[in-house]
Amino acid sequence: MDGTSLFLMLAGDGASMLSAINGCLAEAGFSITREDALKLAESRNKDLAELERVEFGRPTVVAIAEAVAGSPLLTQDTVFDTLSQLQRRRFVERVGIRDA
Repeated sequence: MDGTSLFLMLAGDGASMLSAINGCLAEAGFSITREDALKLAESRNKDLAELERVEFGRPTVVAIAEAVAGSPLLTQDTVFDTLSQLQRRRFVERVGIRDA
């Protein structure tokens, strides 16, 4: 399966997920590329499979992008890594809360 197919499978309409993330980041002057969005989707799939979880509704990474967009600690150079790391942490946190 190519990256585009995987992204569309995981995120529904891939263009809307990329648009939603960039919409959150735009006000602060940041954006991610299509390739970054594909990597986030692949990471999301891997993390959820590893944690034996599924995600419904609004993708976690979109909510994270909205929450961190205005952070003075975020830069264009770190935006992808920040989103990726926080997405993973959020999935792990949810598992810990539900399994406790």
